[in-house]
Amino acid sequence: MRIEVFVPDEPKKEERKKKSPRGLEMKYFVLKPRSKEYDDVYARASREALRTYAIIIREENELLSDDLLRWTEYEEELYKKKVEESLYDRFKQQCS
Repeated sequence: MRIEVFVPDEPKKEERKKKSPRGLEMKYFVLKPRSKEYDDVYARASREALRTYAIIIREENELLSDDLLRWTEYEEELYKKKVEESLYDRFKQQCS
């Protein structure tokens, strides 16, 4: 499998200050792959980001890559259960 990743040129320091994202004031952010609700878009994006990261670092750190992929798979299974439960609950409400 071949994955291509686009890495933009690093902007100069003064350009970064001018174009600083309004909602991002930190150097780090936290990925939270566990969904609270069945339609948690942030959790889904976190799982995708972790998968991508794991694939990119695979040659450098296979153990960490495997751990991250297992973790995202586990969280994906929990997500699928929440979706099924939510659909079942909606179905029960419609039938009553």
